Amino acid sequence: MKGFLKKKRPADGYENIFSAEPARNLYYFCKDPGGGACDVCRMQILSKSFFLMVLSVLFKGAVGFFSGSQALIAEAVHSCADSVTYGVNYAGAKGAKGSKVWQSVLIGAIMLLLGVWVCADNAEILIVGNPARPGLLSLVIAVSSVYVNWLLYSISDCANTRNSGDQNIFMCMVQNRTNFFSAVLAASGILLSELGFVSFDPFCAIAIGCLLVYGSLEIFEQAFADLPSRVQLDRATVFLPVGCLAACIVGFFAYNISGILESRSMVLLPSQGATTASPVDGVLGRAHYFIIINGNDGTTETMLNNSRRVRGDVSNDLVAIVNARKVGVVIAKNVGKEMFDDLRSEDVMIYYLTGDAAVGDAYQDYLGGNLEVARTPNVERGFGRGWLTPW
Repeated sequence: MKGFLKKKRPADGYENIFSAEPARNLYYFCKDPGGGACDVCRMQILSKSFFLMVLSVLFKGAVGFFSGSQALIAEAVHSCADSVTYGVNYAGAKGAKGSKVWQSVLIGAIMLLLGVWVCADNAEILIVGNPARPGLLSLVIAVSSVYVNWLLYSISDCANTRNSGDQNIFMCMVQNRTNFFSAVLAASGILLSELGFVSFDPFCAIAIGCLLVYGSLEIFEQAFADLPSRVQLDRATVFLPVGCLAACIVGFFAYNISGILESRSMVLLPSQGATTASPVDGVLGRAHYFIIINGNDGTTETMLNNSRRVRGDVSNDLVAIVNARKVGVVIAKNVGKEMFDDLRSEDVMIYYLTGDAAVGDAYQDYLGGNLEVARTPNVERGFGRGWLTPW
């Protein structure tokens, strides 16, 4: 196994992991091409898969969180699940070979539930319109992940072929194959998002979640195949609690989505005066007034902005108003970075108004779909955190 990630040297007798042709392996990692050392390869691919997944969680999780890439976060969640399941798999593989149904069930259940979570979470992002543009660093990490996962899949596929019937290595192969395809999806989603198609990032994250679900079902099927006389009992015993947990996950996100969509009927606009005939104020956090329009019944609420002359950051004050009034939409001319980040963290949609308009006219433009959705802040800063001067 020494040097199993190095380039292959031409040699006869190496089995091709993709076909039956000899001497065409991309990597040499067999101590004995005849198969005598397969058990060594079996254990090392399990351990290396585990440690590489731990590193993947750290890198992809950190970059995905700070860049806002849902595909990379889904990849990190995927890797986190694999870190747990590879650990279970490796511990089980140290024992006798053969069927270990409990390991397969545990690994399959973790993959299934996390797959459902990833799908539901990103479906919420698509429905409520909250995708972010990831950045080039996310793309670099995703492309690197494609290469690493391809290596792991190639090795585990060969090990699975030579250890036919070994459930531990089969599960490892399934997970590495799923990881490879999910890494390709993540890189594709981030690339398309960088090209301006921001919805592809969460869309590819949903596809990654579906791959997790598919891989879990494949593991379940393999586990139950060894127990033909108890298939029905075992399937019911496993899928009933796991299915209930999956339904709870879907219900949780469905409840969140309904609440967010309901809040979209409450629209806040900064105003220079106390009526909807007043001009929209050019600043947001330091506007003279806030006017909140309820789209369900057409009523309006006018609030004097008591934070208008406060020094320092006033983003938290506006967020408190937004939460108290269950506001889901903010229309403004200018939004600084601190304000933008705080509002988006509350799933508030922001729309930019270009030019001068009365509050009522700006609201009608919003209803007519004539306003631009804010993807980034459009000014360098407001008073903001640590700033003592306005725009």
